[in-house]
Amino acid sequence: MADIQPTASSSTDAAPEEMDPGPSSATSHEAAPHDNIAPESETSGGDDIDTMNVQPDSADDSGDDLLLPENDHGAGKRVKVYELRDQAWFDRGTGHCKGVYDNDNDVALLVVEAEDPQLEGRPGEEAEGPGGFIRDELLLHAQVTKDDQYTRQQETLIVWTDQATQLDIALSFQDASGCEGIWQFISEVQKHLHNQLGDDSKMGMVSSSSPMEPSPVLTSSVPVGTVARDHWQHPSLANIKEHEVWLRMQAKSAAGRERAVEHIIGEDYIKQLIVVLHQAEDLESIDDLHALCSLMQTILMFNDNGIFEYILQDDIFDGVLGMLEYDPEFPTLKASYRAFFRQYSKYREVVHIKDDTIRNKIHQTSRLLYLKDVVLARLLDDPTFNILNSFVFFNQVDITSYIQSDDALLHELFIDFQRNEPGQNAIKKRDLVQFLHQLMLMGKGMQVPNRLALYRTLVDRGLMFACEWAFRQREATILHGGAEILTLAVEHDVNAVRLHVLREEDSSRRTLVMEIVGLLQSTQDQGLIQQTVETLKMLLEPGADNEQSFARAKDASVAETFTGYFYDHCAPQLFSPISKLPELKDVNKPQVLAQERAPLLTTLVDLLSYCVAVHGHKAQYYILSTPLALRVCSLVYAREKTLRHSALRFVKACLRTNNHFIHRNFTKNGVTKAIIDLVDRETTRDTMLSSACLDTLELIRKENMKAIIMDMFDKHEALLNRLTERPFVRAYILGLRIRWDQFKEPPPQPPPQAVAEAAKRTAADEEEAWFNQSDDEVDGNRDNSTRHVPVKRKRAPQSAPARKRLSSGGGSALGLDYDDASDSDGSAGGESAGGESPKVAPIQTATADSELAEGLSDVEQRVRAKRIRKEEEEESSAFSELMGGGNKVATKDGSPGGNKVVHGHEGGSPAGKDKKIRLSLGGIGRKFRGGKV
Repeated sequence: MADIQPTASSSTDAAPEEMDPGPSSATSHEAAPHDNIAPESETSGGDDIDTMNVQPDSADDSGDDLLLPENDHGAGKRVKVYELRDQAWFDRGTGHCKGVYDNDNDVALLVVEAEDPQLEGRPGEEAEGPGGFIRDELLLHAQVTKDDQYTRQQETLIVWTDQATQLDIALSFQDASGCEGIWQFISEVQKHLHNQLGDDSKMGMVSSSSPMEPSPVLTSSVPVGTVARDHWQHPSLANIKEHEVWLRMQAKSAAGRERAVEHIIGEDYIKQLIVVLHQAEDLESIDDLHALCSLMQTILMFNDNGIFEYILQDDIFDGVLGMLEYDPEFPTLKASYRAFFRQYSKYREVVHIKDDTIRNKIHQTSRLLYLKDVVLARLLDDPTFNILNSFVFFNQVDITSYIQSDDALLHELFIDFQRNEPGQNAIKKRDLVQFLHQLMLMGKGMQVPNRLALYRTLVDRGLMFACEWAFRQREATILHGGAEILTLAVEHDVNAVRLHVLREEDSSRRTLVMEIVGLLQSTQDQGLIQQTVETLKMLLEPGADNEQSFARAKDASVAETFTGYFYDHCAPQLFSPISKLPELKDVNKPQVLAQERAPLLTTLVDLLSYCVAVHGHKAQYYILSTPLALRVCSLVYAREKTLRHSALRFVKACLRTNNHFIHRNFTKNGVTKAIIDLVDRETTRDTMLSSACLDTLELIRKENMKAIIMDMFDKHEALLNRLTERPFVRAYILGLRIRWDQFKEPPPQPPPQAVAEAAKRTAADEEEAWFNQSDDEVDGNRDNSTRHVPVKRKRAPQSAPARKRLSSGGGSALGLDYDDASDSDGSAGGESAGGESPKVAPIQTATADSELAEGLSDVEQRVRAKRIRKEEEEESSAFSELMGGGNKVATKDGSPGGNKVVHGHEGGSPAGKDKKIRLSLGGIGRKFRGGKV
């Protein structure tokens, strides 16, 4: 330890080594600054104390705690002792400081034993000097009184003035932990002395409220500061305050806590305190009751598992609650923990639990939760909170594991619900629902594997039947319990609940969804309605589209089937309150609805908007096939703002689908007029609803909804022009007007040459692709297109007139020629034997078509192309009818030679596999279209 020479100076800047600076103030004691630093001081028992700055000792040795273990003889806080003499600090020596209680004189003392008594003692001096200084083995022997003004400085320095001798004393500790221990000792003693009843100034009087348990006399053979376990006294009204202070002292060290816990559990210490509690309540001794409460709080803050197990016993827990009712921080108030716990913690065994250990764990869990959530909620620190949570967690795991493994118990839980006998065992079913509710909540706090195993077991055994029974009741506790059970089950395994509903539908039983619908339309509880609708939304969520696994595909299939069942059987009854609303065409002014209907309508409209957003064509078909959409839109005229909000959200959900059938339905039935009216009414103020209206206009503009925009400006342009006068609406209306102008004046068409060139390139690419196909691909395409007649390709232009073919037994009256690979130029091998063939109408070439296209407008080109396609389709259909009509077909020959009947062969001429048929009906096709055969 470095030798420090403190100096007394408050106005001069003396260095630490200056021994005797002059006085600078007339205070009772002076501060000794170190390196000219004067930090703020922490004062115990007084207000005006000068500072003393002393260099701390080295950190080679660490001090011990305030109350020493029995085997730590002679240990203490290493410290230097100073006294102020003639405005200068005089070093009395180095020693070990302890805080002890003198049993003979009933006083608390600060004692400093000399580190080296032979060196510290000075011969020829008296045995004891002023201020409690002893010139033998003890450097300091000072009494702690309530009037002493102690000051703590720089974490390692304690300074005070002895009231009897007016001598200033300073203790400079080696480390901050040693200083903290002595400082806590001084604080506790002075706090006790200030709260003590009677004449506190007479320290020699015997008091029942001593700050510590009696210690051995300082001159005895027992070391100073040692407190033996044999000195535990039996608690009583006379010494209960001593026990309170002493236990608080014991909590400051690990060894002290271990000894205290051992005594509390081994000697039934809390049972002894319960006896004192009853005596204090009979005498109405408030101070003793406050001391008992503080003592019990100290015991609980030991954070010992054994103590918590001990206080949860049946004969102890009630007494612990009684002691905690008298909180000294609220001296005029008394809690009612015992009465509340007795009233609401009634244990009823709905199903018989055979294992006594599990029953005890159920009781323990209930009491632990009551302690954690009610009694100790204000006092809990993190370690105590974690200990209580650990107790609860492991108890709950044991309870749920036992229930899952007991088949007889599970059968007894659900058999009454599965029988579906109304009015039977109603009281037992009510208790079973509450039991299942608590079991589900218990599983909610467990780890995921244990939680999923519990929920799946309960659902497979028939948990949903219990929910159905609960939804048919009218008691709020049962309804909320059933709703929470269903919510937890759906959150963890929605597919199991869907399968349960589908199985009920197959067995023609009233399903769980129908029970939910009935609950929504019968209750007025808004919280219950919201919770149930959110659960229904989870059931209606579609399956994942991008998942490839078999399990995901199976789940998606179940979800699709469940959605179909919902729209076919449940949706009409669920949305029946909306169906009772007036249609949009019958409403042109604000309408007033019953107050109790508004919340339900708002919830149902939001649910319908959700269905439109997630269910695609199913929901869209449903709202188009029913008048629901128009009746929902009538709510934009409702007086309740929540209904107007929900109606506008529904309109936006429908517009986002980009379904032109819905858009046509809206324009046909005046929905756009209702939107504009809502914008007109709400945009006079800057509110949330006006912002939603403007967002709807922006949605229409961004999505480029032509039908909606054209209807708005064609029918309501004057109203829109008036809305442009409002500053924050003008930009939205002008944006819609720009879209409207674009729709009225479409962009110019590309030049005809570009269209012709594009057509040429497309035709050339298609022809090249066709000729590049292999014969196998062509045969495969021919086999796969038996129901469709291929469109014929026009012949290429011929340089010389084609030779006429005469009808013969092997020819065809329809102008068919079967060209092989050598007949690629389109010429025939000879004339038919039966006479001249009919005249074939001239065929335009591709060049002629392109030249004609250059002189036609875009509309004329489309009309001509449509007419050509129609003629070709009619010719192809006529040919198909002729080929399938009969074995022999009679036709008239169109040659000038007269009317000659030609009989074709049955079935026509077969074509080779590697030959392509080229069909040209010409004038004969037109005759067939005219009905002349």
